[in-house]
Amino acid sequence: MGIFRSNKKIKTFGTDLTKLLDFERKHYDGADFVPKIIRDIVHLIQTRHLEEEGLFRKAASSSDLEDYINKINKNYKYDISKADPHILCGLFKRFFKSLPNCLLTRERYDNFILKSKMAKADESDEMQIACLQKFYKELPQYYYDTAKYCFWFFTSVAQFEAVNRMGYANLATVFAPTFLFRDNPNAKKNRKKKKKHAKKTAGSPTVAC
Repeated sequence: MGIFRSNKKIKTFGTDLTKLLDFERKHYDGADFVPKIIRDIVHLIQTRHLEEEGLFRKAASSSDLEDYINKINKNYKYDISKADPHILCGLFKRFFKSLPNCLLTRERYDNFILKSKMAKADESDEMQIACLQKFYKELPQYYYDTAKYCFWFFTSVAQFEAVNRMGYANLATVFAPTFLFRDNPNAKKNRKKKKKHAKKTAGSPTVAC
């Protein structure tokens, strides 16, 4: 177990992946190229819960999940060792959903779709693998290492599909929309509207009450 060498704080959930990992590598002796929270969750699931039916499908208690997230964000020296498997899975999913940029990066959405089509068009398994590997290797380092770690973990989960009911198809259904998405154009419009409204409000005269 690593030693945390600083009193500085950073939110684990909702922080840019590069910023989070730069912080961990600077202040945490056990730091790696994968976020500590993800490594901790994976370790617990692999050693205790791989045969749990409903991994990543059964919802955890929303109040319990939020309680864990708040505690983790307030204190980097958190303890999730007593969390049930569905809380652990909920934390895993929430971490990636809360990233400002998705794991495979929204900037590479179109590139991924193109690479996937090229892979499907080629009948050679070797060429299909090489095509997708090229895409992953073009990711920023922390994103690439974290994605590689997650896919390695999913292989472990899928090996127990007969018991946990989570094979590759189900894992893809759960995580594909979280790991890669294109920025919602409506979200962009809403951000622009908020900025315009803020500028108008800032320029408006104030009235004393």
